[in-house]
Amino acid sequence: KLAHESGLTLGGGNMKVGNTDAATGLEIATGYALYSNGGVSIGYQEAYINASVTEKGTTTRGNDTESDGFAVAYTAGDFSFSYSKTNETTKAVGATAALEEEEFSAVQAAYNMGGMTIAASLYDADNLDGVAAKKYEETEISVSFAF
Repeated sequence: KLAHESGLTLGGGNMKVGNTDAATGLEIATGYALYSNGGVSIGYQEAYINASVTEKGTTTRGNDTESDGFAVAYTAGDFSFSYSKTNETTKAVGATAALEEEEFSAVQAAYNMGGMTIAASLYDADNLDGVAAKKYEETEISVSFAF
């Protein structure tokens, strides 16, 4: 992670998993950029999973996955709002076809009044689990109190 006083932060990570009882070889990498100024934050992230995993006792190789997404958040006093969108693609391997690109989005808003918070969230997923036209939608409204 590298942060600058201008509000820009760059970061990333890498993880390698060696041999385990269940599988061999896995690598995950991610990188992001975040800019914050006052009550506004804008971020972008990319991630990659190299699923060179093989199940013990087989030669089956996992599918690699790539994803990218962005988010925008705004806070003003007691009010906050955010929107995010992410796309995830699972690649083909050998005779195994690539999955449909998954698309996720979320909208969230909250208002704080002293010890009470009222919040609403809308979540949407298209091509869930890489299956064409499989959708997921969720709406949540909550009220919480702090004593």
